This record gives sequence, C-alpha cells and structure tokens, in this order.
Amino acid sequence: MTVTVTLTVSADEFVFGQLLADNPETTVHIERVVPLGNVVSPFIWVSGDDSDGIGYRLVSDPDVVDAEKLVTGNDESLYRIEFREEVGGLIECLVETEATVLEAVGRNDEWRFVTRFADHELASEFQQRATDRGISLDVRSIHNPAVPPTEGRETKLTPPQREALVRAYSAGYFKVPRRASLTSLAEEMGISDSALSQRLRRGIERLVEADVFETDSDRY
Repeated sequence: MTVTVTLTVSADEFVFGQLLADNPETTVHIERVVPLGNVVSPFIWVSGDDSDGIGYRLVSDPDVVDAEKLVTGNDESLYRIEFREEVGGLIECLVETEATVLEAVGRNDEWRFVTRFADHELASEFQQRATDRGISLDVRSIHNPAVPPTEGRETKLTPPQREALVRAYSAGYFKVPRRASLTSLAEEMGISDSALSQRLRRGIERLVEADVFETDSDRY
C-alpha cells in the first residue's frame, strides 16, 4: 500500500545547495522524478532575476554530468539534468528505496519534497538510510492515499504532538517488534524520555477521541 511523505531538508543536504545559498532570490523546482536504476535525469525549472545566467552554474555542481536548457522565458528556464551514476546523499537514498519524487522545491536555505513509496516499510527504510548518512530529515506529513481524509472533524493535535507521532511512526516505533526505542527518539528530538512519552500518549488520546468517539457519535 503506497504512502506519500512530505519532508524538508536543509539546502546543503541536497544538490544545488550552494547555488541557493548564493542566490536567495532563486527558486529551483524539480518536476516529478521516477528513478530508473542508478540513472536520475529530472527536469528542473530555475526561476529568479537571473534564471538564465544561474542555469549555467548547474553544470558546476559536482553531482551533475550534464545540464541541457530546453525552454527559457518570463524569468525562468527549464533544464534537463543528468546526475552522475555514483551520486550519493539524499538522491542515493531515494534510488535505493525506489521512491518517486512527486515534487521538490528549493529556495533560500531549504528543500521541500513530496515523495511516494510503495509501502510503509520502504518509507521507514528511506528515513533510516538518510539518518545513517547523517542527513537530517524533517517529516511534515505521512499520507496513505487508500485512507480517505476525515472531513468536518479536528484532531486538535498540538505541533509537538504531531511531530512526536510522525517521527515515532516513521522510525518504526509502533512496529512489532519496535524498530526504535523511546530513548533514541527522545535523543534525536532533543527532549527527555518523559516528555516524549507524554506527547505520544496525549497525541494518541486526541486521535482516538476524534476518530473513534466522534465518528461513533456521527452515526446517531
């Protein structure tokens, strides 16, 4: 069952990080990417005051083999990028877990990704591979397309509770057997075991109240 994960990473954790750092007015938008083996050749839009000039700097990135300009106009240019086969980092993690990048936007000091995985196991494996490489991911949401969204009800999770639940789920904390401990998650988040435990417990309580009791009350 597929799962869609929205996450952000620091610009320097992904390609073109230096370009974005040197040109804060520039936005790089990577169109949908389906990795084929070790070959990753996305189409990217570069927009900004000097998008055409900045485009020429793409080939100077150590992970880029070639950059072919396809379209230009209205302060933006479309390029086809070919990465070297042995490219590492986040791209390697995506390739190894057969992820589909539905959207990737880089601006200022951050990249935002919307990625799709074949199942939850591969999504968890992706996060673990990124962690093993020292890449810090900020998971914003996890969505299962097979489960329809809840309408008309608020789960009322606080941001800390939502973060705790997302991180715990992504790390396999709720798996049997568990793939992550409460202590390791707490250390990763920079909080105490007790604080994390309370956030998880209260977050789960609010989800149950919203999705079980309120759902049942709607039937009567």
